[in-house]
Amino acid sequence: MARTLAKDPVDRPTAPELLELLLDTGSHSVADLTGRPELEVAAQAARAQSRRGRRPARVLAAVLAGVLAVAVAGAAGAWAALRDDTAAVVLPAPSSPPQAPALGNGPVIIDRLDRPGQWPAATSEDGSCAYTGGRLVISDVEPVWHACDGPDDLFAGDSSIAVTVALLEPGSCAFVAFRLTADDEYNGYLLRLCADAIGVERHADDRAEDIGTTETAVLAGGGEHRVAMEIRDEVATVRVDGATIATAAVDDRRAVTGWFRLGLEAEPDAEAPTGSVAYRNVEIRTL
Repeated sequence: MARTLAKDPVDRPTAPELLELLLDTGSHSVADLTGRPELEVAAQAARAQSRRGRRPARVLAAVLAGVLAVAVAGAAGAWAALRDDTAAVVLPAPSSPPQAPALGNGPVIIDRLDRPGQWPAATSEDGSCAYTGGRLVISDVEPVWHACDGPDDLFAGDSSIAVTVALLEPGSCAFVAFRLTADDEYNGYLLRLCADAIGVERHADDRAEDIGTTETAVLAGGGEHRVAMEIRDEVATVRVDGATIATAAVDDRRAVTGWFRLGLEAEPDAEAPTGSVAYRNVEIRTL
């Protein structure tokens, strides 16, 4: 078989010689081709053509070319196997890549919140939005709500937010405003995250309406927790560390689109004169 790969065409076997090499040697007879139907059929056709001798030589050469192609491929594989004295390894077919959750055509916001970016640092007479220890820390100096400016992308319909939250001071609540249409009046919804309760409120005209709160101490203790809220079909489902905590209907037609904001609601006392919460790794998506 090495002759078939000779660099000089003169050293390669002619078509009749190749036929004899394939069919008349002890290891490549037609009988030995059982189990290799493509070789067997091609070899038998080649032998029949050579016996009749009625077709032009180019027809025989074409038939032999098919035999040669398969035989050379087999020889190359055998040669590669001989060069490696280890057993051949058959790699499994690659599995399908994991499918990401289906996203809509709306905006997607991802921010580690470890430095100023989509949420800038800012300080006012009411409080501050600062980056400390790789987190966005919101603090205030009075018993007020204080929110940090964020991206101006508008979200509507099915959407989700996930963010890691820590309550740093007693009496401090973190909140995520969504479908927010006025920074000053908080016209929209709030996901309120406190040490003793988690729930959703509807805010309009400086009035707050509780539309789904669960008493729980899951956020107490000052540690970090992953909070996720998913809105589908006008129902908000709130989870903390993967466990469902609360649900609420968000079907007010006056608040169907708006911004997301991160904020602090604090009630300082003698033991904790200021309020403080921290956020990191926020992801907001249109579903």
